Formats: sequence, C-alpha cells, structure tokens
Amino acid sequence: MNRLHAHLHMLRLNSAPGSVDATVAEHEHILDALVRRNPEKAAEAMATHLRSSRVRHRPQPPAPRPARGRTASR
Repeated sequence: MNRLHAHLHMLRLNSAPGSVDATVAEHEHILDALVRRNPEKAAEAMATHLRSSRVRHRPQPPAPRPARGRTASR
C-alpha cells in the first residue's frame, strides 16, 4: 500500500493535463483481467499501461530561464 500511495502521489504531481482519465481506464483494464483470472489479458493490459505511462510521464526539458539584464548602478 505504501508503494501504491507513492505512485498515486507521483501521478498527481506529474500528470499531463487529461492523462488521469487514460491512466484510470488502463488500471480498470488490468483489474478486470485480474478479476476474470485471465493472466494473458492482465499481462497485455499491464504492458500497455507501462508503455503508455512511459510516454505520458516522460520528463520534459526544463523551460529556459529568462536572461537577466544588467542594471547600471549609480
């Protein structure tokens, strides 16, 4: 449960706009396959989720910082 909590926290902090719905749907597919005791579908759903998550949460390069202008001191 602690690891799940960390994942949820990371999801809230790092999710791109609109990605939460896709993530929840992927989790539902995984859970559905597990409930139906279908290991092949569960593995397929998990692989899809991991690939999609990697793309959704790929780190973005930092935004360029504005140049500081020098002010003359008098």
